[in-house]
Amino acid sequence: MKQSIFFVYVKQGRHTVQMLKRRFFKSDLRVNYFFTISVVTIFLVTSLMGYAADGFIHPGLLHSKKDIARMKEAVAKKQGPIYEGFKVLEQSPNAKADYKMRGPVEEWGRAPNINTGIAQSDAKAAYQNSLIWAITGKQAHADKAIEIVNAWARTLKKVSGI
Repeated sequence: MKQSIFFVYVKQGRHTVQMLKRRFFKSDLRVNYFFTISVVTIFLVTSLMGYAADGFIHPGLLHSKKDIARMKEAVAKKQGPIYEGFKVLEQSPNAKADYKMRGPVEEWGRAPNINTGIAQSDAKAAYQNSLIWAITGKQAHADKAIEIVNAWARTLKKVSGI
């Protein structure tokens, strides 16, 4: 019996059940139909994925593209309450491109408080540096945000408490 690339196996204990056999593809009509349906399905799925990506707004993000564009414009013009707020942001010790991380740590949590201040400080620094980068394009702020997130991603093992 010849081997085929069109085998799908489902393992159940010691038994392997052959789910799809090559004989399904003996007819040229079936092969053409199968591949036509596959191509159409892939096209539709990828089209819908692109549509969803363009229209999707993540519920956890604090700023939309329009918000960032509005902030960029106000900061470039150096006027209005947005610019005044940006000047306050720039003065934050967490918003500095040379911010010195307090962490990372292997565990942090609330109730009981385990390294919470350390985690919050570094999280603020990552957020504030990324926001300054998004508004000004200053690469040093992007680099700092990436450094912080990567360090925590490599080290953090547990988030505890409630």
